[in-house]
Amino acid sequence: MLDRGCGTILLVFLLTLAGWVPGVIAALLRNYVVVANRQTQRAVRKAG
Repeated sequence: MLDRGCGTILLVFLLTLAGWVPGVIAALLRNYVVVANRQTQRAVRKAG
């Protein structure tokens, strides 16, 4: 049988997950954009 505290733990876990997953996705996308920008700048310097 579930204890009353399980609902609170589940709610905290879900809210933490809802904040953590988008944060990780945003960090990965930001890293990808920065790396792509550096590669573009290097290509422009070589061509120029």
